[in-house]
Amino acid sequence: MTVSPRAKSARAARWHASESAAALMIAVTAALVGPPVGAVAATPRYTVVNGDHDHSRGVYLRNSANTNDVTRTAAHEVMYGNHVRLTCWTWGTAVGSLKNKMWYRVSAVDGPITGKTGYINDHYLNTPAGANKHVAGVPACSPPPKTPTTKPTSAGPSASAIAKGKAAAARALYLLKHDPKIKDRYGEVGYMEDCIPFVRDMWNTHGAGVNLGSGSLPVTMWQNHRGGITKAGKVHPTYIGSLVFFKGASAAKTHVEIYVGNNTYVSSGYHSTGKTVIHAENWDTYANAHGEYGWWFPTK
Repeated sequence: MTVSPRAKSARAARWHASESAAALMIAVTAALVGPPVGAVAATPRYTVVNGDHDHSRGVYLRNSANTNDVTRTAAHEVMYGNHVRLTCWTWGTAVGSLKNKMWYRVSAVDGPITGKTGYINDHYLNTPAGANKHVAGVPACSPPPKTPTTKPTSAGPSASAIAKGKAAAARALYLLKHDPKIKDRYGEVGYMEDCIPFVRDMWNTHGAGVNLGSGSLPVTMWQNHRGGITKAGKVHPTYIGSLVFFKGASAAKTHVEIYVGNNTYVSSGYHSTGKTVIHAENWDTYANAHGEYGWWFPTK
């Protein structure tokens, strides 16, 4: 049977119309139903370009959104003209004359390092967004964990340190109760010259060998102290054995005593008779009268 040219043309037109209708139906169905379960929409891909307009052949992918965080090996270099797929965007160091801080985490889709991931600045991509703007539809990279805003609390002294402080204080109390209270200022054997030798001996000998460091005056001992726990200001000491520093009329740290508990300090100092005396002071009366600079527990 011979088919006329006109009939062939009509049949072809009906076939094309049928195909177009089928394609339209598929497109409408996809739009209504959406992608298959588990499918992920692909992020866009763009060309790597020579944003610096120099003689280099490519740019190194960075390990983070920082120009200086780079591994300069061939395994990290993406060539100009190759393509990368954008995974997410983030802010980083500025690049180029426009100070572009927009960075993308990308994966190479072609070229010698296909599949390699890393970070690249928008300065080196032909994205449609301007400088410091991200491509629409590209998600932000997960932010880094926030730095804690609260300062960690420092631990108190160990049980061993507490025992040393109590030993130093116990020796000071013993001397207060059993040694003669008035001693010759010169020619005396021992440590009764002034407050600094007294507290040194309490801690170095009777506090199991804790050296209080340099400083022949209370003010220099306070300035040069190392380690332990320090609290500045007019604050009652927390630990038995703490060294408490006071000020005199000159507003300098002129005296140091050792805290022995029960709101009491013990030290030695010049007596009005011109001799040296081991004495005890009540915290409330002495601190209020002379002013307190702070206390130091020498070991942790």
